[in-house]
Amino acid sequence: MPRTFVPALLAPAMLALAAGHAAAELVIFSSDLDGQGRTPQFIRGLGSGVIGSGRCTLTLSDGPQGGFTQQFEADFFADLDITPASSVEAGGVTVHTYHVSGTYGFRNAGTVDVLLSAEVSDANWVVLGTPDRWGSTGTVQGSSPFNQIAFTWGGPNVPELGLAQGALFDDQEFTLGLDLVRTGVGLNPPNLGVALDDLHLPEQFWYSNVAFTGVANNVPAPASLTLLGVGGLLASRRRR
Repeated sequence: MPRTFVPALLAPAMLALAAGHAAAELVIFSSDLDGQGRTPQFIRGLGSGVIGSGRCTLTLSDGPQGGFTQQFEADFFADLDITPASSVEAGGVTVHTYHVSGTYGFRNAGTVDVLLSAEVSDANWVVLGTPDRWGSTGTVQGSSPFNQIAFTWGGPNVPELGLAQGALFDDQEFTLGLDLVRTGVGLNPPNLGVALDDLHLPEQFWYSNVAFTGVANNVPAPASLTLLGVGGLLASRRRR
């Protein structure tokens, strides 16, 4: 019998192994300015177009109080488009709301290899300000129950999080926090806020620091689990 043969009696064990990993794993992705003096991640734009870039640290964990963390040196990227939805006065402040679609994510630092990518569709972009101007902070949010976000993991397998390459499944959500929204690159102090045109789109080139948080209740694909189970059993028999 070949050493790599898996007899039929091992089939139940493979299925049990797959089932044991089928429960959802909470995965939290996060990235923020790291305070190490490197180029921070920026998001910037003009009119309806928004792009992003910058070196950062992408952190994976299993929950706010979790015991597992893994970090990657990463390059942030974004290519988004905003469409005005409403501008409403509320308590002396104008709430500017937009729909945002496109892609963003993180590449392995200094390479074109994508660690995490996000497809965004009609998510919510909200900035407080005055009728004709953005203020200096904003929030971008979306969730999968509203078909606004879909994450794909392209980095190495992380078994502690049940994370393998491919699309993530089950509930997902994301937040991009915009801070120090400003115009005039290199000004000190910065020129906070952005003037808007008649469509309530930025009429000046602007840029902002951006912090990212994403949450996924990851359920690995059954086919991938079965293959992982087979691979583990084959490896075990080879070692014998």
